[in-house]
Amino acid sequence: MGETKHPKAVQGGWIMHYTDAVAYKAISSQKDWAFHAPQPPGDNEFGAYFTTLPPDAHRFSARTRIPKDKQKYVFAFTGAQGLRPKEGGKGAYILWTPDDYQVTQASNRQQYNDLSENLP
Repeated sequence: MGETKHPKAVQGGWIMHYTDAVAYKAISSQKDWAFHAPQPPGDNEFGAYFTTLPPDAHRFSARTRIPKDKQKYVFAFTGAQGLRPKEGGKGAYILWTPDDYQVTQASNRQQYNDLSENLP
């Protein structure tokens, strides 16, 4: 498995939300990040989903089920206030909420938002 290229994210315990270019532009255009809770594909419950895994984590796509087109951009923040672990083994690295989720600029929780390949 080796070392990650994103040690700051891992050491900081960052929670990340991966997304595509359209959603990235919409979320990053506001000072407070608002993650909307949609109905995801498969048997996942309605909600906004997050992970603690950096993009180079072992078997990232298989473990998170995030489509490749939604792995290009990432928002990273600290603190899991209001988030729940996903039921089962994935709860160790996948968090979610059935409601829209907001990370305000004033909370000082925002850590990074840009291309996932540049995640520190």
